[in-house]
Amino acid sequence: MPTQSQLPGAWLADLFRYNYCDECGGDIEHHDAIPLILGNWFAQCCYPPNEDGTYHPIIAAYRAARDA
Repeated sequence: MPTQSQLPGAWLADLFRYNYCDECGGDIEHHDAIPLILGNWFAQCCYPPNEDGTYHPIIAAYRAARDA
């Protein structure tokens, strides 16, 4: 079933309900839902990780505040 049957915000909420992003470490508000072919959404990271693999400063601040 195509994921575009859901609104983009609802799809992102389902995607990040129990986990942070594996690529950037962010959450719902750190991603944009981009439509792909065949009616599926793709979660595009707004703040990709640094070249050395550490979190982007915005993600690092978010995680530090959230985990405190």
